[in-house]
Amino acid sequence: MAVILLIPRLHDLDASVTPDEPRWVARSANFGFAIETGHLADTFQAPHPGVPVMWLGVISQWLRGVRFDEVMDADLGSGSIAVLERTPDQLPIDILNEMRQAMILANVALYVVLFALFARLIGMWPGAVAVLFLGLDPMQIGFTRLLHMDGLSTTCMLVSVVAWSVWLIQRSRGALLGSAIVGGLGIATRSVDLALIFFLAAIVFVDVLMAKRGAVPTMVRAIRQQVVPMIAWTVIALTAFVASWPALWVAPLGTLRQLRSGSEGYALNPHEGNVVFRGEVIRADPGALFYPIMLVIRTTPLTAFGLVVAIVALLLPVHEVYKRLICHLAAFAVLYTVAITLSEKKLDRYALPTMGALNLIAVLGSLAVGHLLLVREGARRRRLSIVGMAIGAAMLLLQIGISVQAEPYYGTYVSPFLGDRADVVRRYSLYNAEGGQAIARALAADPTFEDGGTAGTNWPRSTDFYLPWKLRGSDRSDTSAGMTSFFAQRYLVLTEPEIVRELYPERVLDWLATLTPVLTIDDQGDPIAWVYDMSAVHVPATVLDPTWPAFGWENGLEMVAADVPATGAAGSKVRVQMLLQAETEVDAMVTLSLVDADGTIVASGEKPVTVGTGAARMPMTITLPAGMSNGPYRVVIAVADVAGGEVLAATDLQTGDAVEAPLVIGTIQIGGEDDAAPTESGEAPED
Repeated sequence: MAVILLIPRLHDLDASVTPDEPRWVARSANFGFAIETGHLADTFQAPHPGVPVMWLGVISQWLRGVRFDEVMDADLGSGSIAVLERTPDQLPIDILNEMRQAMILANVALYVVLFALFARLIGMWPGAVAVLFLGLDPMQIGFTRLLHMDGLSTTCMLVSVVAWSVWLIQRSRGALLGSAIVGGLGIATRSVDLALIFFLAAIVFVDVLMAKRGAVPTMVRAIRQQVVPMIAWTVIALTAFVASWPALWVAPLGTLRQLRSGSEGYALNPHEGNVVFRGEVIRADPGALFYPIMLVIRTTPLTAFGLVVAIVALLLPVHEVYKRLICHLAAFAVLYTVAITLSEKKLDRYALPTMGALNLIAVLGSLAVGHLLLVREGARRRRLSIVGMAIGAAMLLLQIGISVQAEPYYGTYVSPFLGDRADVVRRYSLYNAEGGQAIARALAADPTFEDGGTAGTNWPRSTDFYLPWKLRGSDRSDTSAGMTSFFAQRYLVLTEPEIVRELYPERVLDWLATLTPVLTIDDQGDPIAWVYDMSAVHVPATVLDPTWPAFGWENGLEMVAADVPATGAAGSKVRVQMLLQAETEVDAMVTLSLVDADGTIVASGEKPVTVGTGAARMPMTITLPAGMSNGPYRVVIAVADVAGGEVLAATDLQTGDAVEAPLVIGTIQIGGEDDAAPTESGEAPED
């Protein structure tokens, strides 16, 4: 059974790199570095918190002889994974796959535990069929082979729930202990799994309603009998949680405070990357129908049929164990779905535990009805065994067939009942960074792109993990500073998911659609990305936000965007970056001045520039006097002719009207809390 579960998870393991996985590679390395250097508090890497994920990533490298304190001197970011490479020809994808293999083994080990639990309740063969049916579902395959929390969290929750069912049905203390330990590891994987305590309490209530069909006092006594086991479960689970996380050993209160504040931030804020729901880009909570619709989209026809059979099974005189298991899992699925619906941040993968529970309900219902039809008076055990195995084998073969059609992108599975898969993927933005490998191969095949950093995309690590050089992160913020970086990159790699999710301003996407890409990249027969030569384009005023300062001068020079730091400190230097362009090559002298409220120039800097065709980012530095007063200062630009030195007349690119000096391109607050120079625009945030 373990081998069967391993095969689809290990096959084409390098097919894609999801946007979050490079972060988990870096967090794993930082986790190991903190352990090796004795800075255990630094094992807090994220509020998820993903502790078992990082342990598995670290162990995968330790087993290969990696010492993090020998290759690192500080925490890594997702773009610095190359320090972990052990040979010259190794790539970041190789490091990721090594960590993924550890994740796969952990998930399969949990599936084996799940099989042992089912075998106690319904027998070895039905238990094997149930676990294989779950483990061969395309969504479960897709997410349990990633270096990410969702797959491992799902498996932990399902094992914990089924083990709790074994405790309720057979009073097995080992099952109670196992449920609590695995539940504690689930909490360490995703802090929201702490709600499992309440789900298990609800399962107790459902079980009492089923098993104690009598007076209310009888049911109350039955519930009270589970109070001590629930307390024991909670204590054991929290002990496992604490034992797994070194940060809690040395800084428990600080770690828990960070965990709480971070978790609240995730729950109370919608997904920052936009959600496409029913063909509409949504930048807020998509609403209560999100998860029910996603479950319809992601559920296989075989599971849907099995769910109908499971409902029928509850109405038939099937074995009581099957009924109790189905009701326990149904209670968990309903309550978990309600819980995640209350959060404003909604993604389809968050419903993975519900999908897993529905898989188990479907297969258990089918097995229960099959058992009822076969077990009749005079039936021979041999015949029962053969026919029962045939039914189980048929279900598994159909499940395998469904998954084979989804590979290698299991995570974008869509029910065939919904029509054209590509259309559904676009209308609900079910992309999971598919196509990154194809993009990388196309870029690697063209020497033009070999100069690292010349090309940019919104998810650079999903592509450059396959490359010996890095891509830039393309700034998608709809600000003058963000667009300064966006338009100044040499090449732009625009992917289908970025277009569908409208990650760039609509006016920018509309403009890009009118351009001719230098390269179109296909993946499995469909266009997945387009590469544009941004150095050869002239940015029109229609692409700019009307509120941005944008000027043109009589010599043909244009400033279409500017990145001005928000704060500065007296005696320091501030760097301003401008996006300059011209139709033909232009020479000019550019002066930037800092002007106070009275119109007095307190600091300035000038620079001769030569701007060719296309847009180019031009940095300039202004040295601030040590004795200048705190307060807001305007940054003013002036352009002069190089030969004669005369200041050139300017027009507003947005309106076409002539404008008089001073030409203000931004404001700097001197004396603020942050007196550091501005950060370099153009790199997408790590998290």
